[in-house]
Amino acid sequence: MTIIKIYDNTKIWDADNRNVKPIQDGLIHGKVIKDDNIYCSCYMVQGYYSDKPYAEVYVVPADEITKIINKKIR
Repeated sequence: MTIIKIYDNTKIWDADNRNVKPIQDGLIHGKVIKDDNIYCSCYMVQGYYSDKPYAEVYVVPADEITKIINKKIR
């Protein structure tokens, strides 16, 4: 799972409207992830306000995220 945190200086914006494809493609090119198809990858995008625009990218094993989600649902 790829977690992408986008920081932008726009007061109101939709995080899901940002283009994350170059980030996913860069992770593949850098051999951080194998592929970004539905069998190999999923991602989450979070948006935050910041005076200085930047992005943070975290790659976490999907089974770890599933464990956290299942624990919260119970």
